[in-house]
Amino acid sequence: MAASRSLLLCDSSTLANFIAWASALSAKIAGWSWVQKNDTGQVVWTATVLTLTQVTVGADAVYSYSSYTGPAPRVGMSVAVTGFTNGGNNVTGNLTAVSGGASGTVTMATTTQVNETHAGNGTTTAIAAVPSSTYVYEIWGPGDGGTNFYVKMEYGLSTTSTRIRISLGSGTNGAGTLTGTVIGPSMGSDFGNGGAIVFECLFSGDSGRWGMILWRNHTSTSVQSAIFIERVLNTDGTVATDTNNAGVTLITMAGNSTVSQRTLIYANGAAPAYACILAMTPTPTGSTGEAFAGSLAISPVFPGYGKHGNPLTAMATVLQVDIGEMASISAIQYGASRNYLAIAGVGGGVLSTPGTSLTANARRTLMRYD
Repeated sequence: MAASRSLLLCDSSTLANFIAWASALSAKIAGWSWVQKNDTGQVVWTATVLTLTQVTVGADAVYSYSSYTGPAPRVGMSVAVTGFTNGGNNVTGNLTAVSGGASGTVTMATTTQVNETHAGNGTTTAIAAVPSSTYVYEIWGPGDGGTNFYVKMEYGLSTTSTRIRISLGSGTNGAGTLTGTVIGPSMGSDFGNGGAIVFECLFSGDSGRWGMILWRNHTSTSVQSAIFIERVLNTDGTVATDTNNAGVTLITMAGNSTVSQRTLIYANGAAPAYACILAMTPTPTGSTGEAFAGSLAISPVFPGYGKHGNPLTAMATVLQVDIGEMASISAIQYGASRNYLAIAGVGGGVLSTPGTSLTANARRTLMRYD
């Protein structure tokens, strides 16, 4: 498990600013041992340069490399080959197989290649401009060994706005399109451009779940946002594997007014979407809060899929009047101690008890932070 804090831009007015915040989110997901999938067309933040030594042609063209710089080569990358004497070996193609670590081989489809031992280079095509009419994307899967699902992270949209979209799917077509049961895309809000000012972002996750609080201290609560992903759990807190319960929940909060919660059950598809958080939220009289006798009332969040599943651990809620901003608290859940940070603004308007005073009954998001 890993929790961290970063100061990130909320700005896409230049390529450097766009890469700075978007690649940082990508790096966090990779750092939690999530696995980037082999879909073609995924964004490349930093170019990989392979030092090539030979080409061996059979059913496919296998290029040997002695070293590389940048991110490790992976299946799906588009690589432009240069430097070989035989021009037919200088092609651009997608990697269909990768073997080795610091040195090894990469494989492409055979087109014009022939056997040759020679020095050459293979360079991936890194992003060259802020997307102006679409999002760039990455496809990720959990690294915990459980039932696989796919997370599509999209970064964009134009030089006048910073945006993020996220979707979950039970499959992918190998070219960036989610297939089977699909949840989303969620968020997609216009976060504007904040220039050179950096804002606090909080991250917490492991190989099977993660949470992000983005731009927490932005001056506009419509920008402060969050993403939570967690598998459905058994009554003892272990991951559910039985047919009727095994699945994953996606929660997104775009600012303080738009919340989406939806659960995908692998065997049965996507459950209904909720525009609120399914939580235990009693309504106190007045503005005195729920704290009593040294205890703080924390409302767990339940996945909804025709029934209320067991509480998630990635997030919870608490009344704002009971705890300060960014206060850290511990709670025992499923027999284990969890650490949480209290965040106002993010989802606050929706998390409040409907029809009551926002001041008296507004709730803070509790982000698991361990």
